[in-house]
Amino acid sequence: MRDLARRWHETGVEAELRRLTGSRGALVRPRVQDDEYYSVDEYALGARTATVLLVALGEHADPRADAALVSHAGHPDARLRWTVARGLSSWSEPPAVSDDVREALLVLMTDTDAVVRQSACRTGAEIRDRDLVFADAMAASLDDADCRVQLVAVYGLALHDDERCLNGAGRLPPAPPGTPHEHELDAVWRYERRRDGR
Repeated sequence: MRDLARRWHETGVEAELRRLTGSRGALVRPRVQDDEYYSVDEYALGARTATVLLVALGEHADPRADAALVSHAGHPDARLRWTVARGLSSWSEPPAVSDDVREALLVLMTDTDAVVRQSACRTGAEIRDRDLVFADAMAASLDDADCRVQLVAVYGLALHDDERCLNGAGRLPPAPPGTPHEHELDAVWRYERRRDGR
C-alpha cells in the first residue's frame, strides 16, 4: 500500500490513471465520503477510480511524504487539514520529526476547526518525538473551548510524562468505566504510577 501511494503521489493521480487506462477522456473528480466526518476527492477516468488519501503517505518516514503532507497543512478545507494531521500520526519511525512537520503540527493544534485541533493534538501526543514544544502546545490546549480537544491534550501530557496532565484531568468531567474516552483518562493514572514508582 505504501509503495502504491508513493508511486501515485510521485507520478500524479491523473498521469497514473491515464497510464493504467490509456484514456484521453476527461478526468472526473467528485467528492466521496471518507469517514463519519469528512469526504475526499475521488478521481475517475474511464472505468477506473482512485480515492486519494494523504494518510497513506504518513506511513512513510520519508522527506517526500513529509513534504506532501505538510504542503496541505494550511489548505482552506478543514477536511484536508484533518487528513494531514491524521496522516502525520501514522509514522512508526523516526523518533524525531523534521522542523517542517513540527511547525505544521503546532499550527494544526491551533486550527479554527475543533476536529483538526483534536487530531493534531493526538498526533503530538502519540508521536515518538518528545520535544517540549509539543507538551507546551498540549498544555495550551487544556483551555480549548472543545472538551474533546482538552481530553486529548490531557492524554498527550500524560504520555509525555508532564505533570500538567493532572491539572487538566481535574478540570474534565469524570468518565465512568466503559465510556469512549476512558483510555485517554487512564493515561493519567498510568502517568501517576510511573511518577510514583508503583
